[in-house]
Amino acid sequence: MRSEYKDLRLCDLRHVKTSSGMALELVEALKSAFNNGEIRPTGKLTNRYSCSRLAVPNERGPMIWNGNLLSFAGYDEGDGRILGDPQNVSLTNAIIDLGWQPPPIRTQWDLLPIVTMAQGDEPVITELSEADFPIVRIRHPNHQLAFDKLGLRWTAAPALSRLGFTIGGVQYTATPFIGWFMDAEIGVRNLADSFRYNVLPDIVRSMGLAQGDLDALPDFERLALLSRAQLELNYAVTWSYAKAKVRIIDSLAASELFTSFDDEHLAEHGYRLPADPYWLAPPQGSIIPIWHRGASPNYQPKPMICHHTQDPIKAWKRESSGNNVSIPKTSSLSLQLTLRPNVRPSPRRVFINYCSSGTVAAKLARKLFKNLTHAAGSSPSIGTIMPVQILDSLTKARLEPEDVVVIVASNTRKGEMSLNGTAFLHAIQGGQFRISSSFAIFGNGSKDYADTFCQTAVDLERYLVSHGCSPLVVPMHADTVVENPPWTAFSQFGKQVIAALQGNPRETLVVHQETAKLLQTTKTPKLDTSKWIKAGVQELQRGESDTSMKLVGLDLRGHPYSSMSYISIFPPNDEAAVRSLLTSLKIGADERVQFAGNITAHDFFRFFADLQQPFRSLDWATDLAGVKRPQPPLDLAEMGARPACEVMARLPADWRYWASLENLCSAVPRIQPRKYSAASHPDYCNNNHSAARSAAAAAGVASNSSASVVELLVQHHAGGAFSDRFLSSKSPSSPAAAAAKTVACRVERLTHLEVLADAVQRPLILFATGSGLAPIRCLLQHRAHLLKLQSQSSSQNNGAGAGPQPQQRYAPISLFLGHRVEDEGLVQESLAEARALGLFDVLKVVRSNPQKRRAQDAVFDVDIDNGVEQQLAAKINSSGALVFVCAKAEAEEGFLANLTALLGRDAREALGERYVADVYQPAI
Repeated sequence: MRSEYKDLRLCDLRHVKTSSGMALELVEALKSAFNNGEIRPTGKLTNRYSCSRLAVPNERGPMIWNGNLLSFAGYDEGDGRILGDPQNVSLTNAIIDLGWQPPPIRTQWDLLPIVTMAQGDEPVITELSEADFPIVRIRHPNHQLAFDKLGLRWTAAPALSRLGFTIGGVQYTATPFIGWFMDAEIGVRNLADSFRYNVLPDIVRSMGLAQGDLDALPDFERLALLSRAQLELNYAVTWSYAKAKVRIIDSLAASELFTSFDDEHLAEHGYRLPADPYWLAPPQGSIIPIWHRGASPNYQPKPMICHHTQDPIKAWKRESSGNNVSIPKTSSLSLQLTLRPNVRPSPRRVFINYCSSGTVAAKLARKLFKNLTHAAGSSPSIGTIMPVQILDSLTKARLEPEDVVVIVASNTRKGEMSLNGTAFLHAIQGGQFRISSSFAIFGNGSKDYADTFCQTAVDLERYLVSHGCSPLVVPMHADTVVENPPWTAFSQFGKQVIAALQGNPRETLVVHQETAKLLQTTKTPKLDTSKWIKAGVQELQRGESDTSMKLVGLDLRGHPYSSMSYISIFPPNDEAAVRSLLTSLKIGADERVQFAGNITAHDFFRFFADLQQPFRSLDWATDLAGVKRPQPPLDLAEMGARPACEVMARLPADWRYWASLENLCSAVPRIQPRKYSAASHPDYCNNNHSAARSAAAAAGVASNSSASVVELLVQHHAGGAFSDRFLSSKSPSSPAAAAAKTVACRVERLTHLEVLADAVQRPLILFATGSGLAPIRCLLQHRAHLLKLQSQSSSQNNGAGAGPQPQQRYAPISLFLGHRVEDEGLVQESLAEARALGLFDVLKVVRSNPQKRRAQDAVFDVDIDNGVEQQLAAKINSSGALVFVCAKAEAEEGFLANLTALLGRDAREALGERYVADVYQPAI
């Protein structure tokens, strides 16, 4: 029924009698027919038949499980989501039950193995190689980035296989054939059908045609957008296959070929050929579902291809059960229910969600998922534990009253909700999402930001309670200054949740008591200054202008720091303003403030008191305001609205008769610290500073630099307390004035980042923007220092006559970096030595540009053999690469989305603990 029928090639395989023999012959025949993409001409889009023995009475005949030899797996994620091709979920489960091990990182583009089953033989699994049948990446020449971000792919050719062939009264039960695709098969059906990959809404959003929920648009507008997306997808499919040199035909050409052939057939034979619109007409089924009710042929010609009357998988299960062959293993839950018939699983579902601009909350949520899943295995009454998702995903869930929602919440330093939780919060506030379930909230944050400590968790609790939800357990808040991540406190929270879900009040009470003890032991004083260091600040290098990023040296004066540390800095108040304030208050500079770690009044007001903000409380001034004086009495309402420094400047000389210094200082708001990542490795950096001191000494110049200097990269922000006002002030010209360049700081050790730096045998994929270069600069210095030590050790051994020593090879680094033009010099200085040492296998540096090209999109560059994206995917899937991101939230989310497109599944889920993100807010 096609013009290519004369070129149909038949491969007679009736002599093959075993399942393994079928697989061997089938793969070889498939490779020959595919012909490296130049698929040989066929009839009805078919090219090569592989016919095995015919069916006889009481025999099912040889069969192939796959409906298509080249197809993608479909994994049921257990929460209503399907990863991969929804059409192949049942087939995928059957092949897994048969013994197939999916890849360690499952994606939506995993080629299924083929399963062949000869008559009287057991089924055999055979893997297919992408080297023989490459997967075609779907790109668009005019919308390259939009399509790259979707990461669409498809198989190179259709190879229909769960079909029979009847000719001359003989039926053959295994007759797969391969042909080439028509564009609409992929662009209208496989990728676009709403019950398959359903990519059209994603294309609309990626191309910027519309944002948000398409269902909220009028039907005519939604139809126009989806039609435009389908048009571009079809074009992209045809263009991509042509670029990949894989044969394909467009819908118009296919239709014209058939109509010409049909007209010739009519003229020669007097009747037309049967036509099925499913195969011949370019469909719009992805948009208009009624198309699927199209017509059928009015008669069946012979010879013909037909569907089997029986399912090969069901046939195998019947045979194996009759022969006492064990088939699909019983799931662990089913086994437990068999052993404990009186225990019935709870219909309750436990949702675990997180919101965070970093990775701590995600790590905690995944840990809770493991613990709850383990507990539910022995106690089914707990319910079904749903996979971890971001908080915004809850708006799409249908929650029942018996369900439980557990939320792990972090907030920004300003107390704002993280981006992946704002949709949930807005839906609750606007009444668009109603929830009546129980909830449990764990908030984690830093008490350095006391005014906004765990604000997101507090807001969520308030909104949920006000909308009728009831807390499952008492919400818990943990301080990441005490422990980061806060595993100890979170462990207690997890015990509370499990005890409450099990309905064990006694256990819950014990856990509450343990938690109370924990909170008592980790409670911090009002102001603990014991870990704060007075450090000298020196500007080492700046970019091309005063607004450029600066390299700043911080002299810790003997205090050590470790690789990949955080440095928290209190931007100090002006020294002259502080001394004037002390004089006005009649407070001695050396007078001790007892509540604040016995520090001096000068140091408290200089380094810790935010004098530009109003008092947090005016309880200390109640008696003072009531005193009658010649001048107008103090107005508490007015005092509460003015900056603290103005209020204190107006206090009477004898104010301490009515108020104490400790109460006054307790009410003064604290300066919020600015956190910076160490931009230097201690050994590498201090060796350099030691060399500088030696050179200065040789020249007879005094140097006050100590052996513990940490370098910071500080991005300039106009009006920033540290990045602008403090660093822009004039450098001191005398030792007495050097105090003006002193800050209070604290070193925070990050063990999980130290592990990242020490993993020299594992490939690294790094992404940073702006001052996010700092920890990467530290990491590169660490790697350079290790190489230097190795070289020195080798030289010493060679000098001792030990012979040449083998050099340890370190895994390569892939770096994607974005920066402003004015920071070019500092960026190049940070990368120069690492580049010279050959530490990079991929280095993509993107400066700010008029085209708005972003560093996170450089993963799609193809100027390296096989493309950068293939290298990254191979590193993650095959080499166990670690991924580290240090950027703003928007850039981090963009990079993560691009990795998701490359991998074919959610990158954060796929990488798990291998993904580490340091998401920062502008440290002004």
